[in-house]
Amino acid sequence: MSPVKDDLAHTQACTWASSPQFTSTGQRRTPYLLVTLSVNPFFENMYQAEAYRVGKDHVVSVSDLGEEAYYATYGSRTVLNAKKGDIYVELSCIGALDHQVVLDAEKSIVAQVLSEL
Repeated sequence: MSPVKDDLAHTQACTWASSPQFTSTGQRRTPYLLVTLSVNPFFENMYQAEAYRVGKDHVVSVSDLGEEAYYATYGSRTVLNAKKGDIYVELSCIGALDHQVVLDAEKSIVAQVLSEL
């Protein structure tokens, strides 16, 4: 996966995309994966955007991560948002098949980012 840095006015984000691998017949051999990590100024409506988008049935509160955190899933997309002070960290993944494995990895990464802030 190759990183692509994106410097927006008040958001720092980095996105990684997997390189697709195909068989000799042109079928995809590996799943496409897109991961984005962003550090954002806290605005309630932006922080809750994923929760509103997917609906409360697809949102789980996450304990022991920042002041407040939630995990949202829909289809092959997962998003973990965690608030600390006047910022929030968002880690999203598109293409993952096992949501529990992704949640465990996202929690670890977000916890590390929060500890550096």
